[in-house]
Amino acid sequence: MIQKSDTVIIVVHEIYGINQHMKNFCELISEQGFDVICPNLLERETPFDYSEEEVAYRHFKENVGFSDSLQK
Repeated sequence: MIQKSDTVIIVVHEIYGINQHMKNFCELISEQGFDVICPNLLERETPFDYSEEEVAYRHFKENVGFSDSLQK
């Protein structure tokens, strides 16, 4: 969602990954003329469903973590 604006907004997704909600949110920001980056911290093609909260949280804690997210 590159607009070539003077402002870049980095969106950090929920523990579920880049789901439709996150895509819609990024699109909304992009429509305002901002460049938007939402890195896939989970490195998964398919996001977790909201009904998989415990699994998503466990996956984040065991495979991603806050330190690795900060580095990315």
